[in-house]
Amino acid sequence: MIFYFGTFNPVHLGHIKIADSVKKAYNDKVVFVPAYDSPWKPDLKNSFESRCKMIELCNQEVCRIEKDLPTPSYTYQTVEILSETWGTVKIIVGYDQYFSLPKWKNPEMLKKLCKFIVIPREIGVSEEEINDKLQSMNSEGWESELFKIPLINISSSEIRKTLVQNKASNDISPDVLRYIKENSAKFLK
Repeated sequence: MIFYFGTFNPVHLGHIKIADSVKKAYNDKVVFVPAYDSPWKPDLKNSFESRCKMIELCNQEVCRIEKDLPTPSYTYQTVEILSETWGTVKIIVGYDQYFSLPKWKNPEMLKKLCKFIVIPREIGVSEEEINDKLQSMNSEGWESELFKIPLINISSSEIRKTLVQNKASNDISPDVLRYIKENSAKFLK
């Protein structure tokens, strides 16, 4: 089982392509774990069920574990519980977030309990540079590997800006777009 943490506000075709590619490459199930109350992105609680529903509309599995945990939602708390069932917790993470892990709350627990599947995110950073950073963190006890996938230049925040302007977005599924139009007040912030 591989877990894909994030806010998914909204889930977009880039998220789906990454999940499907990882699922195929690892021959394993990928489960989305939307943040309930992120310390970095306030005001998510009101949209939690809407974000879960949009992920399900993309035929993806959702784990709602963070809704039942103390807030704000810290990844280490979720990982601690998931590890009781799954042992080492495999997590999909963007490389920019991966390199910030030592600054997260309780990074030693994340280092101990997780294996990270790192996704390249930004244009302008070479694969060699990413691999050098990965090797450096791995030498410090982190466990990770770079997942090679073409860069996906899609941003949930840009999609929200587009939708707030009442424009369509080709970066989300038609079912998600329909859901957003019917429920926009719940999450377009």
